[in-house]
Formats: sequence, structure tokens, C-alpha cells
Amino acid sequence: MIQRSMYSVLAVGLVFAMSAVAGYAADCPRGQRPEGSRCVPVQIPENAELDVFGHSWQCRRGFYLSGGRCVPVLIPENAELDVFGHGWQCRRSFHLSGGRCVPVQVPENAELDVFGHGWQCRRGFHLSGGRCVPVQIPENAELDVFGHGWGCRRGFYLSGGRCIPVQIPENAELDVFGHGWQCKNGFKTAGGQCVTMTVEERVQQERQEAAVRAYAHAERMQSPCGRAYNRCVSECDSVSVDDDDEYSEREFRGDCESACSRGRRYCNSASTSDKCYEFKRACRNDCPSELSSECEDSCATGARACE
Repeated sequence: MIQRSMYSVLAVGLVFAMSAVAGYAADCPRGQRPEGSRCVPVQIPENAELDVFGHSWQCRRGFYLSGGRCVPVLIPENAELDVFGHGWQCRRSFHLSGGRCVPVQVPENAELDVFGHGWQCRRGFHLSGGRCVPVQIPENAELDVFGHGWGCRRGFYLSGGRCIPVQIPENAELDVFGHGWQCKNGFKTAGGQCVTMTVEERVQQERQEAAVRAYAHAERMQSPCGRAYNRCVSECDSVSVDDDDEYSEREFRGDCESACSRGRRYCNSASTSDKCYEFKRACRNDCPSELSSECEDSCATGARACE
């Protein structure tokens, strides 16, 4: 069955490739194919249809190519057509075994995996000897991000299979990972302690930090989402509100800029092709009810700067 499915996919791919190579087929109207210097009708066999280019044919969904014909896909019990439509796959909670789809035997403390054709231990359990057994979490530890093991809590580090407190010296603080320490600004490491930097060292550190901030700011401004946010905020600030209006200009700008920020968050998390659309959509959805059209105009202007 796997071979049949692969064969069907390859056959369809071959038809696409042939159509792409024969670029002059575009001169023929849909439903016809080139033959020499003429265009002749495409002869479509039973259970087939014109392909996407319109100059050849492919088997309809539920059929696969065999011997130049389109024959029905024979779907066994507990199976369904696959995503291509020319083969089959086991339904969710069943797996392939001996050409048949048999139920997935999910053991205690387990669940179907993301594909639906196998199983995995539930969060808080790990695999051991084909079974799912509880994760034994020692003192000062917690489940890790995957849920099948453990890691030391923030402020503790692993030593000899135990989580022991991080000993933070004077003028130090937990590092970004939370399992070690680093000297505070203005101090440097010396002999396991944090000692005061010299004036020259402090100046050099401040220059380095300023350079990093400037670089990060430049990167944000050059990004589509950064451009959209800055243009959106600029438009918010240019809106004038009547002094006698209960909704003040300051309130509008705060709410409008908040909508711009929401647009940037959704923009940053979207795929490349959807970033500008997501900025405008999320920004407009967060616009205040007062002066909503002015806020939405700011969102739209920002989205144009994103493109």
C-alpha cells in the first residue's frame, strides 16, 4: 500500500513536471494539449480529470494510476484516504501492521501522540521498560519543559543528582539562566568574588552596553514590525482631540499606542508572509471605541510602512 501511494504521488509529480517543461503548452486552450504544431483535445480516461494546468489529466480523488488507468483506492477497515487522495492511511488511534489498521494499545499513564498512530507518556511520566512511570522529582526541582524529566528550580543548580542553592557572593545576582550568578553592573569577577571596577573599566563596560542597545534598536527599527509600530505611533501622536471632549488627547494617544504595541506583538509572531496583515488586524482589534476610525487609520498607516 505504501508503494502504491508513493507510485501515485510520483506519477502525479511526473505529470506536473512534464507540463512545466513543455512551456509552449500555455499556447493551447485549457482542455487541449500540444501535438507537433497543433493543439488537440486531452483524452481523459474514466475516473480522471484535467490537472491544474489544464493540458493533461490526473486521477480523481479516491483513485490511483495503474497501467494507464485510474482504479479505485481500496480502503481497508479503520483507514481513510490520505492527504493526496490517491492512497490510504490508518485513521487516528490506529496504526499499520501487516497491511491492516489495528488499534493503538495505549498503556496506563499514556496518551496518543501528536500523529495519532502511536503513544507517548503523559506529562509527569517517563518511559521505562515499555511503561510510563512517574517522574521522581527531588527537592527544589520541577518538571522540565518537556514534562518527562526534571530540572532544578530557579536559584538552585544540579550537583550529585540533587538541587542545591546557588551561593551568591556580595555585589552579585542570579544570572539569566537562574542556576548560577553574575556580577552586578560596575563589578567584575575576581577570585570567586565581585570587586569594584576601575573607572576605565566602567567606562568601557558602559560603551559596550550602549553599543549592544544601539545595535538591538537598529535591528528592531529595520524590521517590518518595527517600522510598522513606529509609523503607527507617529500617526497616533498626530491626532488632535477637542479640549472639551471627555476623552482626552492623552488618553487617546495612550490607547492608540497600546493598539500599535499589540499589532507589533502579533506581527513579530506571525509568518513572514502574514506579518503586515497581522499587524493591522491585531492593532485594529485593540483600538478604543472612542475615535476608533482615527486609531484604525493609524494601524493601516503602520501596516503600509511594514510592506
